[in-house]
Amino acid sequence: MNYPLAIVQVKSRKSGRKYFVGIPSADVDYVTDGLLVLTSKEKIELVLCMATKEEYPLGPVEACRRCAIRSQAKLGRDDLAPVLSNFDEPARKLASLGSLFLSWNYAFVDIYYQDDFADPVSELTCEGFLSSGGLITDLRDLT
Repeated sequence: MNYPLAIVQVKSRKSGRKYFVGIPSADVDYVTDGLLVLTSKEKIELVLCMATKEEYPLGPVEACRRCAIRSQAKLGRDDLAPVLSNFDEPARKLASLGSLFLSWNYAFVDIYYQDDFADPVSELTCEGFLSSGGLITDLRDLT
């Protein structure tokens, strides 16, 4: 199945741990409007959710934080973290990866250390992510 996502592997600046983040991405905005992405701290998993009518007006950062709390309660989990970009924090170039840094030249808030950042390492297609053992849990219809 094709999901409206760009999937990026990132590396924590503080711990060096690598994990995956998903960024809503599609040819038209209405496909990704209200789409929020969470990532698991324990599994190679991305969780897709839709912002509720209460979360949507809060903007993507606060909406995603609240969505993580809501989704964890609904699923009985405690491993989900919001995927948050920080456009003011430039990515540190970890390797020469062709055009990757033209698209992802900013850092992400580290899911393990919210006061620090994680930098892009590589980009995968959804198919590549799934075939390498990744899991995409789609909760968009359960909002």
